[in-house]
Amino acid sequence: MSVQPINTLKNWFTTKAKPLSTQFWHWMDSYWHKDEDIPSAKIDGLQELLDAKVDKKDAVDPDQVGQYDPAKNYVYDAQRAEYVSFSNPGSSDPQFQVEGFYRLTEDAPAGENPETHPDHWKYQGFTIGEMTIDDVVGLREELDELAENSGGGDITVDVIPTKGSSNAVSSGGVYKIFKESFKIESTTDTGIITLDETFKVTSITAQDGLTVTIKKSDGTVYTIGDNVAAFDYLEVSGDTLNKVFTVRGEIA
Repeated sequence: MSVQPINTLKNWFTTKAKPLSTQFWHWMDSYWHKDEDIPSAKIDGLQELLDAKVDKKDAVDPDQVGQYDPAKNYVYDAQRAEYVSFSNPGSSDPQFQVEGFYRLTEDAPAGENPETHPDHWKYQGFTIGEMTIDDVVGLREELDELAENSGGGDITVDVIPTKGSSNAVSSGGVYKIFKESFKIESTTDTGIITLDETFKVTSITAQDGLTVTIKKSDGTVYTIGDNVAAFDYLEVSGDTLNKVFTVRGEIA
């Protein structure tokens, strides 16, 4: 079985529907089981969080590291990194309540410590050397929450919302037009267009080099302008990573 878009799954389990056994298997295969490990590459924003919180750490000599001295004028040396350990138990920020290490990134006059003047310093985590998960403030808690509430596959395109969404445009106070932009992050996944009234797609605007495919729920190719019944759906996909396209349509 394969991972299915969330709206495809929802359409299988609507009121009075009679899902097939294969659809139950698709549903099970579309979510992480709590006994499974979640690959780090599947956690949205993890790399950005690491990049924002921690520098890559190189081996340093003992004389490059010392406890922060509030009376010292720290002078930046581009050829030789300098690190300090710093903590402020009375801080309102959990990062500074325990000892952490900081790399000097520019001159720091006496008293301008990592908490009061973060522009002078780059946070390094709780150790100097090999980085661990606990070096990133808040990362373990975020991973624990993701594990507790895990679900979904490698979802890569936004789902067009139903009536009343922020992407719906009214005409004379009547809901008539919808639009949504999709970013292709995986060529194996599809986005779903489904509305609670008969609708049709009127145009697709795609970036150069991107081919967009739209299929009906029965797998046949959709022709722009064809009507789609209420609660039926279209699958949209693209063939080039990191490209964006916008779909527009009307309520028939």
